Amino acid sequence: MTHLSHRPACRAFTLIELLVVIAVIAVLAGLAFPVFNSVQNSAKKTQAKNGLVQVVTAVNAFYTEYGKYPVSITDATKDAYFGAVTETAPNGSASYSNNDVLIDVLRNNSGAGSSNPATVTSLNPRGIAYLDVRAVGSNAKPASGVIPNGAIVASPLKAGVWYDLIKF
Repeated sequence: MTHLSHRPACRAFTLIELLVVIAVIAVLAGLAFPVFNSVQNSAKKTQAKNGLVQVVTAVNAFYTEYGKYPVSITDATKDAYFGAVTETAPNGSASYSNNDVLIDVLRNNSGAGSSNPATVTSLNPRGIAYLDVRAVGSNAKPASGVIPNGAIVASPLKAGVWYDLIKF
């Protein structure tokens, strides 16, 4: 008697072998994910430090040009952290947070989006832009920069905010 069916001998992966491969890939991905997050956080911290270095460099360049700092704190507490006080602009027009004025002066933002164009012009009469930072399109997405308008404030909802939306 002869065999009626001759199946060709084909070798395929068994279900166990496929599950083992999937498990190995899952373990490797589980090990790689924390490393990837660590590298990402390190890059974000470096970006934030770079932003601070840019502001310090801009303030020092302003001091070199004018022989004074961009915004003086006239409050009696000279050791207060910058931006803690609100002061009247030199032309007496209004009161602004020091950080609003500082960023506007360093960016030479005396246009329509400025916190106070007259103050910027009086503090930076030569109109030199010492700080060139990218504008952040949305405060909903993580980024560093200035929301177009040119200020640093506590609330990231205000236009002109310089802030770091990087979550560590």
